[in-house]
Amino acid sequence: MTQDLSKKNAMEEEKPEGIRPGKMVERQGTCKYCRQVRFVKAYPEDPQSEVDQLATDQCECDTAKSEVKIKRAVFSLSRKLESSYKGMPADTRELLKGCLRPVAAQTVKKVTVSCMDGVSYTVFRKEGILKILRSYTEQQEISEN
Repeated sequence: MTQDLSKKNAMEEEKPEGIRPGKMVERQGTCKYCRQVRFVKAYPEDPQSEVDQLATDQCECDTAKSEVKIKRAVFSLSRKLESSYKGMPADTRELLKGCLRPVAAQTVKKVTVSCMDGVSYTVFRKEGILKILRSYTEQQEISEN
């Protein structure tokens, strides 16, 4: 019996991050684009704005589908940016993250950030895929003195 309690406590401690206690219920949310009402699973204490966002994320209208696609692309590339460029200064990383959404949404064609160390990062879309290109500029100055 004591062993069962210790197993239960260990399982409770190993809950994945983002899991909240309590029971989810069916709540009514509205898509912010087409205003379609749908039922979504949410916690009773969640604000209505979060419930509406869930409804928007699950909506089948073209605008909502496009928004979900943009969010996924930005989220995916943000995670890859964190893991691939660990030595990058935090302010440069945050600047690049801020450029992802406008490029993904195609409100901006591309953004290039040129750093003081000669490294440039270009955020762009190619064939519908959001990408970051890192390039190095080697400069050498020769003078008569």
